[in-house]
Amino acid sequence: MLLCCVSFICCSNGKSGEDEETYISRISADLQTSITRIELETGQNVTTFTYPLGKMELWAEPFLQQHFAVTLSGVYGTARYGDSLYHLPRYNITDLHPASEYLPAS
Repeated sequence: MLLCCVSFICCSNGKSGEDEETYISRISADLQTSITRIELETGQNVTTFTYPLGKMELWAEPFLQQHFAVTLSGVYGTARYGDSLYHLPRYNITDLHPASEYLPAS
């Protein structure tokens, strides 16, 4: 599973004088560039998108669902069987909270 994480920030934070349509077009192109580069450099399809800092943007949903099989939200927690594959909760792995903290002992 390869993840793609690109910052989608509300269009009010875009370039000065940029309307929402122009902003969405520019950011979508940036995201497509990221997807293409990851795929070229790894030889694998990008299947999962992680919302930067958990910030979800409703306007991005159609693009994300067209390009990714799974999206991970910033909501802390465990997904349950039957949940949608979009906006899944996640555990943030850091130096203070390594993956072993969340995985069962082997």
